[in-house]
Amino acid sequence: MPFEVSQVGKLTRGLFVSREQRPVQVNSPVVLDADWEDDLHTPCPEFAVNNNNREEVAVYLGLAWRLLRGRRVFAIGTGYSLDAERRLRRVGGVVRWEYSVNPAGQPGEVEERGFVKAHSSAQIMPRPTAYQQHMHDRAELFELHSFVELVSVARAVLGDAYGELNLFGVSGDPDVLFRSLAGESRPAMTSILAANDIFVDVILGVDLGYNDALLVYTYAPIEDALTPALSARESAITTYERAAPFVSTLEGLLAALQELAHPIADQDAA
Repeated sequence: MPFEVSQVGKLTRGLFVSREQRPVQVNSPVVLDADWEDDLHTPCPEFAVNNNNREEVAVYLGLAWRLLRGRRVFAIGTGYSLDAERRLRRVGGVVRWEYSVNPAGQPGEVEERGFVKAHSSAQIMPRPTAYQQHMHDRAELFELHSFVELVSVARAVLGDAYGELNLFGVSGDPDVLFRSLAGESRPAMTSILAANDIFVDVILGVDLGYNDALLVYTYAPIEDALTPALSARESAITTYERAAPFVSTLEGLLAALQELAHPIADQDAA
């Protein structure tokens, strides 16, 4: 998973964009099964993995969670806050801005749009409720307390051509983050992030022509955290790909995905 690291003003920026091949190139037959019964018999509830967005999703989400470690985590499921609210079974703080990356294009390319006006999708029929109409040009900022909750928000955004999760790792008082995203003026990443904070954007391409991507912003150099985290996942992917053709049960797949998302080397580095 090659990351391009650069300096953008005072911030360090890291960017990974998928190319022709997915990070995990060998799949379990459980993942490739076209006849999925329901969420209770798939790895989707635990890892947001399905037979389109496959084992690589566990890698992306696990890496994001690793980079956010040691901070309070806040998330926007762009465009799908109402679905995230339903899955998390709670209401988030209402905000007016979300970060946007357009992943449509050639492999390896994305368009970074920055902060844009938030929006929340709702069904056309039956007629949207007053609350759904109120949320049309707003989003919800949820505090996440576990990797399982991160997966829930990821599942919420996978209903379109691509899904996007804005993740903010906050080391201090989150009031600055909330006030910036809820304000009338377009926020700047430099004013949202404090010295030890981090922003991780996860983009999951669903339709053909939409790339996967991970975007990271922080004031601190990210190589110290990123290099060992990537190394651990590259080793885990190699191990997984050797075993994947023989992983034929859901129980076996869940155990293997656990190691892809949270390699033992991560725990050793804690």
